[in-house]
Amino acid sequence: MEHVTDGRKRMCSVECGEFREAKRKAWGDAKYALARRERDPEYAARYAAWVEGSRARQRENAAALEARGHVYESARLLRVANAPEFEFGISWRAVAGRDGMTCYLCGQECDRHDKVRVRAASGRYFTRCGARYPTVDHVVALAAGGSHTFANVRLACLGCNVDKGVGDAEPVEALLA
Repeated sequence: MEHVTDGRKRMCSVECGEFREAKRKAWGDAKYALARRERDPEYAARYAAWVEGSRARQRENAAALEARGHVYESARLLRVANAPEFEFGISWRAVAGRDGMTCYLCGQECDRHDKVRVRAASGRYFTRCGARYPTVDHVVALAAGGSHTFANVRLACLGCNVDKGVGDAEPVEALLA
């Protein structure tokens, strides 16, 4: 069954199995694209040009953010754009699909609903995430020269990720071994 609204795919409900299967297939297609880049030099060259164009746009966005005074967001975007290796599609949802919803640092279950919408004094709304909210953690930090690839990212709850910072931390698997 195709779920189409205004020409865009939409999820009809949280439990829609077909939509989830399509997402799983898309991640499988990413693995296929990697294999294709390895065997087809022309495709690899087009992909490399596309990646470099995307990185250039990220650098431009970072400059625009810095010009508006958003220094932290600008610095983070530049670290990702200038990472030695880079893969698209990395999000906490993708990493959770691969590893499950367990924080690799503390071993507790992450809670995607651990957030609240707050209204600021200015009248604008923003989302405040709690300590159990899932985040992507770079095992070797970007600031320490780590790559932005699926091999270097793990799921961590926000509290553990903030506590870890740029430093190294012992994952729960190492503590249990």
